[in-house]
Amino acid sequence: MALFASPYRTASGDSVKLTALKYYISNVVLVKEDGSFYKTTGIYHLVDELDDASHALHLKNIPAGNYKEVRFLLGVDSAKCAALPDTGAFNPSKGMRYTDGSGPIMIKVEGLYSGNKSFKYWIGGWKDAAIRASNTISLSRSVNQSFTIGEKRDCDVHLFVDVLELFKTPYA
Repeated sequence: MALFASPYRTASGDSVKLTALKYYISNVVLVKEDGSFYKTTGIYHLVDELDDASHALHLKNIPAGNYKEVRFLLGVDSAKCAALPDTGAFNPSKGMRYTDGSGPIMIKVEGLYSGNKSFKYWIGGWKDAAIRASNTISLSRSVNQSFTIGEKRDCDVHLFVDVLELFKTPYA
């Protein structure tokens, strides 16, 4: 789904045209074939589909080895929400903070539906487990398949986000 492109049809038949799509990725974990893992610390990455520079997440000093899984949090963990700084990805100018101080917006989708009616679909919340908006995503290879990160090599991972799933299964 591309911003400002031709409208898309949701499963319910609505016409949707996006004008904004932003979300946080944090707590990235790479799992090796033997079950050991490399966990990133202090990385809270804001992806803004209107900012090409935000589409790449660079992880440094990853130990060489064969990895079978990538996990990350879509959103921000509750520990970080409790003491949210006003810098970097959390700078209020990024437009990902609620004005009442209740924490970050984990995912922001805005646009037009049914021609010219605007919508805002903001997902947030972190204090109450029943409304925690962050979600762990796990991407793993098939059985007996892995990907290798070599010594002193750059590694690119390409992920494609199906935003229409938010309109189809928002709690999945």
